[in-house]
Amino acid sequence: MHYEWAPRMKDAAEEGIMTKKLGITLALATLVALSAPLSVVTHAAELRFRIPFTFTVNGTSLPPGDYTMNTDRAGLVIRGLVRGAVILANPTQSNTPTDAKAVFDKIGDQYTLREVWVGGSHGVELPRSKADRDRARTANAAPVEVVMIAAK
Repeated sequence: MHYEWAPRMKDAAEEGIMTKKLGITLALATLVALSAPLSVVTHAAELRFRIPFTFTVNGTSLPPGDYTMNTDRAGLVIRGLVRGAVILANPTQSNTPTDAKAVFDKIGDQYTLREVWVGGSHGVELPRSKADRDRARTANAAPVEVVMIAAK
């Protein structure tokens, strides 16, 4: 009877290992399937801008100055001399070719980065923060002005 018990324990242990391997495989397959829509490639680019005003990016305030903006897939990395930001962004395309530029919404005296175009027809669109949505709602009388800064 002792011999019958040992093989059963070995089978149970092997079954547990196989179940874990199957679970890991399914988890990885699910991760790949869910991330597939995120893998839409926008052309990776490093762009340089001289921004003459204070602006916000996803709730972070950045001072006037020279900035490097890197786009890669669905992200945007902004580096300045003093501060920077990292943002998840939505890849976007234009039907007509466009120059490399940064597009800002101006409400009153406040600027918010909205889009970065790498040139051609590819760019990224930044999500609106709650503060941006609230500002737009409370400033109904103030029109939203679009300001574009060309890459250097």
